[in-house]
Amino acid sequence: MALASCSCEIVWVRNLALELGFPQQPTTVYEDNTGCIALANHMHLRGRSTHITLRVCFIQKLIQDGLINVKQCPTAAQTADIGTQALPRVPLENFTDQLLGDKHVGDK
Repeated sequence: MALASCSCEIVWVRNLALELGFPQQPTTVYEDNTGCIALANHMHLRGRSTHITLRVCFIQKLIQDGLINVKQCPTAAQTADIGTQALPRVPLENFTDQLLGDKHVGDK
């Protein structure tokens, strides 16, 4: 569901960039769910995944058209988690350092 939502946003932003004259290159989307990546790349829908068929077909079409590339990224490396969920102290500090650099506001 999140990959489909992200893909919709990517299509919108790509269309805007095209109107502004920016060159078009495939957009890489990092996903930590290997099952989601397998569905997007291989379209093996089973009885338990038929409710998301339209979304999977949409993602598959974007991949086939060369608009997006879906790559696996381990959960521990998902920097975006800092804005989407409560994190334990160590991952929170690591992601903060990655986003703001080693020295950020509040450091002495």
